[in-house]
Order: sequence, then C-alpha cells, then structure tokens
Amino acid sequence: MTALDTLTIHVKDITTRVHVGVSAEERATRQPLIVSAALHLEAGPSFEARDVLSQTIDYDALIGFIRDGLPALAPTQLIETMAERVVAFAFALSPAIGAVEVWVAKPGVLGADGQVSIVLTRSRP
Repeated sequence: MTALDTLTIHVKDITTRVHVGVSAEERATRQPLIVSAALHLEAGPSFEARDVLSQTIDYDALIGFIRDGLPALAPTQLIETMAERVVAFAFALSPAIGAVEVWVAKPGVLGADGQVSIVLTRSRP
C-alpha cells in the first residue's frame, strides 16, 4: 500500500460552555457552544506499514482543548473568536496539518429554537 495523498480527521459535535456574547449580560454566564473540526493533513503516511499513534494526530488533545481549554480562556464577544482559538490550537498539534475547518454553533440564540453557526477555514501560513 502506498502513502495517502490526504487525510482528514473529523471531530464532531463537542459541547462546551464558555463566556461568549455581544452584551455583558450574555457573557456573564457560560453559554453552550457545539464545536466540530476537520484537520486536513497534507500527506498521510501508510498506516498499513506503521500502525502507531505518532503517525497521525492525537485528536483527544483537540477534544480536551474544546471541552476544557476554551472555557479557561478570556471571554469573547464572537463565536468567530472561539473558532480562531480552535484553529490555532489545532495547528500547534502538528506541522503536518495543512488546513483546519472549524464549525461553531451557538444554540438558542436570543431565545430562538434554532441556532446560529459559523464555519472558519484556515490554511497554514
């Protein structure tokens, strides 16, 4: 088997609670966010030849950051800022990551039944 040309790792629908919102009242209490991410590796190895964790990305670290790291950071007004923080953390995981897509959804915005969401895609500089 030959090496893969690309590999995408998806982490989906991780719920976290953070201080986020445009108004001070909204930021005063933790708001739920649902975060997903896709990590695009520029070139994946042959997993058949070497079946070890060091050949890929430790997505457990990303999940931990979303659940525990985001809430520990300073409050923000925008979910876009939360997405930027996830992107930065993901790029720090490995130089093999060429691009990251992050979806952030904020359910129940302004008491509505639905949710607002954004998708941020960044390529490694």
